[in-house]
Amino acid sequence: MYLLYYLALLIIGIWLFDKTCLWLERKGWLYYRFKKPQKGIIGDVLQELNAQIMPSNRHVIVAKKQETQYKKSIPGSSR
Repeated sequence: MYLLYYLALLIIGIWLFDKTCLWLERKGWLYYRFKKPQKGIIGDVLQELNAQIMPSNRHVIVAKKQETQYKKSIPGSSR
């Protein structure tokens, strides 16, 4: 009998968690199910901050910048 109660509480807890995350997503405080993170200056700033905190990840930022520069230097590219 207790197993049935725990199962019901688990289902209700998962449902409440889902509703809370969807509410946070509507407020713009969380990327959960429907919205994807923005690309652009915010992502670049966070990558740079991450590189300052963990210098071993610096090579990822350098590689991304080089890739972007390479794509811009290709004539006729649409990016």
